[in-house]
Amino acid sequence: MVRRRVGGPVVAGGETLVAIRSADEVLIDLVRDVVAWWGAQVLVRPPGTPPPPAHVHVDSASERLPGDPSWGRGTSIAVSREPVAGAIVLPAGAEDLADAVALALSVGTARTVGVLGACGGLGTSVTAALLARCAADAGRSTALLDLAGGIDLLLSLEDEPGPRWADLPAAGGPYVGEQLVAALPTWQRVRVLTSDARGGADPRVRDQVAGALAGVVRLVVLDLGAAPGDLASAALCDDLVLLTSPEVRAVAAVRAEVGQLHGRVDGPRLHLVVRSVRGLDLPRGEVEEACGLPVRAVLPHTRGMAVDLARGVTPGDRRRAGLTRAVRGLVRELGLA
Repeated sequence: MVRRRVGGPVVAGGETLVAIRSADEVLIDLVRDVVAWWGAQVLVRPPGTPPPPAHVHVDSASERLPGDPSWGRGTSIAVSREPVAGAIVLPAGAEDLADAVALALSVGTARTVGVLGACGGLGTSVTAALLARCAADAGRSTALLDLAGGIDLLLSLEDEPGPRWADLPAAGGPYVGEQLVAALPTWQRVRVLTSDARGGADPRVRDQVAGALAGVVRLVVLDLGAAPGDLASAALCDDLVLLTSPEVRAVAAVRAEVGQLHGRVDGPRLHLVVRSVRGLDLPRGEVEEACGLPVRAVLPHTRGMAVDLARGVTPGDRRRAGLTRAVRGLVRELGLA
């Protein structure tokens, strides 16, 4: 019999989500029995798949292979029907699983937000950095992961000590969130992991690091660069900001991305943001109709940004600038402040 616990679950939209990665129907039913007290919806995914957004992630240790992507934004709960090192054995360990689920719900889950540009030249990295900075200014512990390259130069971090992606080999994991936070360069209270001339993120390391950081900070922002996007990286996100402009090519690119992501049960929540282009105006309603999403924010065209960046002025330094104010509003709109 599983002990009942005092206190309610962490809920999104009135529902607690528990994701289990397994093809073992008996194991899945045992997990369902344990989490039934919370009234949780159980999302079942086959072995080898990336994690969907959920409050708790449970993984079948006996079905896990070395090359599988990490499971969950923080530390997942390993279970099995047979003894496996580090796993809770069910059904005998049902109370241990209940305790682990209760702890995961009491701690809560970080938000992981990706920023994906419809094309180059829209300021995707600037937007991602501003989003992270504004959330940090609002009191949310934040990490920014550079998956596109170039953020070290954008934020003037190229000479700052601390690990880059190339310093984190796949064989070096699993990575510990607290140790990463302590070691990473800091920009305006945001912990930043960037690429450098040696290369970018190995997908296996990306998954491990994103999950480890999400266990210790309240927001992880991923700079995903320009479309066509990396759907594997997008799968790590709870929310995906799709940055477009009124230009036809940009709207078409976002429409293609939406077609691949929209409506997937395990996909991120999609948020359309439009970057204004000087001398080009497309009514907001037409952009929404073409992309199939409501516009969450309009970012103004910013004169002199290129000159500012060349002079070492980083995103958000001009706190009264229209772009900074617009992204600050987006942070509130997304519930990150």
